[in-house]
Amino acid sequence: LTLPPAPACLAIPAPTDATRRDAVAARAAAAGGRELALAGDRVGAATAFARAVALDPQVAAYAYDLGRAAEETGDRRRAVVAYCRVLALAPQGALAQEVRARL
Repeated sequence: LTLPPAPACLAIPAPTDATRRDAVAARAAAAGGRELALAGDRVGAATAFARAVALDPQVAAYAYDLGRAAEETGDRRRAVVAYCRVLALAPQGALAQEVRARL
């Protein structure tokens, strides 16, 4: 991926707090996404990770998983948005260096 202009990452809306039920559903969606990815269903995995991010937008790992799945399906825009979310949530986190390299 090529580094997007800076405003692309600035446009990421601030995450909201997930309810406990949403957090549980997000974990389940992310787990399902990982299973789909292992089975080779990249589109299904991207859909599951997008659901996880929608349910609990404060978890950087879900955004990272969505970015990877989107990248693998060729959806560059979705990947960049997901990676920017990772950086917005955890700019010094464990995934930040890899995300910066992918951007």
